[in-house]
Amino acid sequence: MDCAVPGTAWQRQNGYAGMERNPMAIEKIDLPAELQRVRAAFDRQLADTLLNRPDLTHAQIEKEFGVSNKVIRRISRQFNISRRRIR
Repeated sequence: MDCAVPGTAWQRQNGYAGMERNPMAIEKIDLPAELQRVRAAFDRQLADTLLNRPDLTHAQIEKEFGVSNKVIRRISRQFNISRRRIR
């Protein structure tokens, strides 16, 4: 039983026939450096929001960014940001 499409019967039935088994080329990345870069970009974006949106409370910023008050305090210390508390 010679078939024009290579592969097992399961592969032919499920649409995988003719797919080559070449491994994907995986680009190596420096994960610690990439995580540091992404975190620094996030920190800058959060600091910009803290500076440019004094009308937002910390609770609103927490909800918008999905972070805790601890993260906001860390960013405030890191960028030396002082905000008047609005009650």
